[in-house]
Amino acid sequence: MVRILPLLMFFVSLMACTNADKSPEEAPNVAVDWYAEGEQVATAAQNHLMSQVKAALQKGGPDYAIPFCHGNAGPIMDSLSQAYHCTIQRVSDRNRNPDQHPQTAAEESLMMDYVNRQIVGDTVISQAGNAVFYRPIVIGLETCLKCHGQPGTDIATSTLDKLHELYPEDRATGYQMNDVRGLWKITFREDHQ
Repeated sequence: MVRILPLLMFFVSLMACTNADKSPEEAPNVAVDWYAEGEQVATAAQNHLMSQVKAALQKGGPDYAIPFCHGNAGPIMDSLSQAYHCTIQRVSDRNRNPDQHPQTAAEESLMMDYVNRQIVGDTVISQAGNAVFYRPIVIGLETCLKCHGQPGTDIATSTLDKLHELYPEDRATGYQMNDVRGLWKITFREDHQ
């Protein structure tokens, strides 16, 4: 609960920054717009990525899906970012991809608030004049545990070997159902339309 006050302050500053050229009737809807836009983009990104991962799993199981994700997840996020005119990222305190760690102490703190369930829903904050939408990525399918679960129990030895080969510093294992694995981070640039 203590962390909600700073987030509320960020939210108020976001509204103050983006309300400058809004009429009084439009101003209260700015935050709702960022939440709605973020929800739309995060849902589309998650659905698209999950459909690609599901197809890879069906084609060759986890040992095939891991190299598929390694080579394709970044380009998929890049193309969706272009299509939605924003920057779509995933961040995690226990990242698999080295580029997906929290970028600032504030972002790391936000991540931990989600992990510890002090925050459970979507969040919008202001960073460098941009609206940034965060949504938790929760382990919701048993299939997710085949690559992110308990080594030796959920994750097969061959899959662990593939993970160590492609992600030598992998920290994205050891999860259980309903754990927060990371956050969707959607950054809307100041000129976003």
